[in-house]
Amino acid sequence: MIRIMLVESDKLLCKEYALEMARDEEFALVAVTGRQSDAINILTEQEVDAVIVNLELEEGDGIHLIIEMKRKLKKHPEIIVTTNYGSEHFLHSINKLDIDLVYKKNNELFSPKKIIEIIKLTAPTTADGESEYHNGRKVIYTEQEETEIQYVLAWGELIKSGFEPDRKGTKYLARAIGILLAVPNGTSIQITNDVYPQVAQVYQTSVSGVEKSIRNVIERVWSRPDKEISYLKNPEWRGSIQNKPSNTEYIQCVVRRLRNVLH
Repeated sequence: MIRIMLVESDKLLCKEYALEMARDEEFALVAVTGRQSDAINILTEQEVDAVIVNLELEEGDGIHLIIEMKRKLKKHPEIIVTTNYGSEHFLHSINKLDIDLVYKKNNELFSPKKIIEIIKLTAPTTADGESEYHNGRKVIYTEQEETEIQYVLAWGELIKSGFEPDRKGTKYLARAIGILLAVPNGTSIQITNDVYPQVAQVYQTSVSGVEKSIRNVIERVWSRPDKEISYLKNPEWRGSIQNKPSNTEYIQCVVRRLRNVLH
């Protein structure tokens, strides 16, 4: 019997995974959650043979969950990562975590059935194996890799907060947040003078264009008719911000929030 834990926030996919496992007596779905904190609590209380982790979660994220698993668990299950992101730097970075498989959801072959088939083939050969990371190897990222990871995490949080993915300001905002998250807490770095020029260089645009586009997407979200129920407007998220914040106020707010969640 292969014991599976599913860490996935897409309810429809969760149902599909459950149906696929119910059809095969070799599998037992022992837990399902879309939250990083719940997942690590479950994993410290019961053993599983394989964990399917989606990187974009309701709370927290799959990357930091995997890091916690490697640090806290005595016995490490097979780890299968699914994600909507697929940049070269990002995939190279998460592979440093000694993950057994990374499968992109935008791959036309992706399906819960395919993931289950892969686990069926690989779980028996990995259940007793130990990697260098299992023996305490510390993962070290280059600055570019770290920034790319943090950009992806920031992007996911912004989309959950109501930002439109097709707006260039959303990309600029996620990149600015990612740059700040990638530097050590307490580092002296100015958003306008230090961060915006880096964002402008990445997207080959002007600093003023970055500032204007970010201001525009913040204004669009803040003027939404459903703002009273928006994740962005949740008091836990916005802290002391009562009115529409400036770019700097909002970026700092998000960075503080993510630092608290992820560390």
